[in-house]
Amino acid sequence: MLLKRSIGKTSYQKICDVFGGQVVAFTEEHLRTHPYSPFSNSSWDDDDIQNTVVFIQNAILQTNPEAVVTGLHSEIIAESLKLSINDHERNVHHHKLTGDPIDPHPTWIDVKKKLPVAANSKGARDLAIKAVDEIRKWTVSFDKTGQFGYIFCSHEKSSEASDQAPLVVYDLEGISDPRLQIIASQLSFLKVAKDLKKIDRRIRKLIIFEELGVLVQGDSDKAG
Repeated sequence: MLLKRSIGKTSYQKICDVFGGQVVAFTEEHLRTHPYSPFSNSSWDDDDIQNTVVFIQNAILQTNPEAVVTGLHSEIIAESLKLSINDHERNVHHHKLTGDPIDPHPTWIDVKKKLPVAANSKGARDLAIKAVDEIRKWTVSFDKTGQFGYIFCSHEKSSEASDQAPLVVYDLEGISDPRLQIIASQLSFLKVAKDLKKIDRRIRKLIIFEELGVLVQGDSDKAG
């Protein structure tokens, strides 16, 4: 059996040591010094794009509780992501021909640049322009100098790859900001999905969620 992905506490450190596993401390300090990016993919399919768009939407709602994210916003973000992926693939092809240096993957900087282009093909022009302005306003904290720029605008290092480890623990202990708790949790889920795609389906996998309560928090007194 392949133990794959446990989101919990570092009590798993001992079993990781036994099985040659990896503990990833998803704290702000660690994410700043060891970037994990939602845009780091060796290849993209429709599920990857959709999952990343959902991640961005949820991050917008965490940082802007007043935001009303509509289908138009989602379509523009998705199209912007696709355009930035296409640009990156062309850069990869050029790199193979010339050896010129390239970024390892797109970031929010690249996606944000494509928002106006994406809006041109989406709905009534006035509504699309308004939607782009709202996305820009809602994602100020995603910018390079923003509060969460170290997640959205950093390039993931190849040394942070975790798809070869037999056991990986994402440790979310030590995060005091509730918004970062949600964003980091969902980012770890993206990493889980990406890594599992690289593993033969015939290999058994086990996923354990110990901090699921982070994702079901609510304003109701009955929530718990």
